[in-house]
Amino acid sequence: VGFKLILLSQVRMSLSKFVSFGNGEQDAIWCPAQFLTKLLGSMRAETHGASDSVSAGLLQVSDALNSIRYGGRFWMGLEAIHNLRNFPKGDSSEGPTQVLMRKSQCVANLLFQVAEFPAWLKMVAPGFKFTYDADKLGRVSCVCWLYNLVVDLTLLSAHITRKSAQLAKTTDSAEKEKLKYQLAVLGLQRVQALCDAPLAFNWALSQGFLSEKVIGFLGSLGSLVRLYLAWNQKS
Repeated sequence: VGFKLILLSQVRMSLSKFVSFGNGEQDAIWCPAQFLTKLLGSMRAETHGASDSVSAGLLQVSDALNSIRYGGRFWMGLEAIHNLRNFPKGDSSEGPTQVLMRKSQCVANLLFQVAEFPAWLKMVAPGFKFTYDADKLGRVSCVCWLYNLVVDLTLLSAHITRKSAQLAKTTDSAEKEKLKYQLAVLGLQRVQALCDAPLAFNWALSQGFLSEKVIGFLGSLGSLVRLYLAWNQKS
């Protein structure tokens, strides 16, 4: 029994290290490249026509980068499984309802992965001749993504309100600068979520309403903000 417990502990520790090594950072790099090539390709197609080889090539590169991102999000799937065992406790100033919302995001992340992977597999490997509806699974994953974005925006608004109240009350100059920086980061996180939300809603529908150009613009802006935040956090 003792050996089994030790082995199980080692497996959990290895999984935690494996998750933290990736932690979704690869996706933060591929994402801007995907959306920028989509934006450039769609803009060129407007001026040179859909038969233009450069615009067609750019859009194909964008699709290829999107396929690469599926592989990058494998890390997020591991993180989602890991977080089901280690629910985030959130900010110390958050109430029980807000903590419960964060926990629900862990479940939504796992459902996202469960729906997205088979949808991606059928897309890249049609030779398997799976019978399930990959498009429907893709829309389910986008609904999970949209839910998480709505929760993010709700929690961010509450967090910004708390930090703004603290800033108004504090008289310490160093603390003021710290709070101003935190509010700036929270503001950028809200910009990213507001850019991503229309994309998630568009892809959750059977018939999307956004043009490739708009998708490229919103995706580029949101992903560049995300990359900046990730880079800033590492430095």
